[in-house]
Amino acid sequence: DHTGSAPALVPPSDPVPPGFAGLAAVESRLQPLLAPGCRLAALRYSGEALIVAGDADDMPCVSNTLRAIDGVLSPSGSRVELMQIAADGAGRYRYEIRLPPSPLTRT
Repeated sequence: DHTGSAPALVPPSDPVPPGFAGLAAVESRLQPLLAPGCRLAALRYSGEALIVAGDADDMPCVSNTLRAIDGVLSPSGSRVELMQIAADGAGRYRYEIRLPPSPLTRT
């Protein structure tokens, strides 16, 4: 749902790496970790990393989402990385995060 804005140019996903979950499975694992006000827009693999693009109502929901994802990743020694966040002029934010190989992305 990109009403009122140009669609984001999201590069196509790399093939799902061997031993990794498909995008739909990863999305279903990420959904419960999203803070209220944050939404997923697109997921794609870049090598073994997963790039998650989304939009948010405010900055705190992005911070809370990153913390929730980190809570799942940190026991495996991995960290989520915020790659980009930008206001879109309508008071909303677009964000992009990078997930290293982790229990969220492996089969």
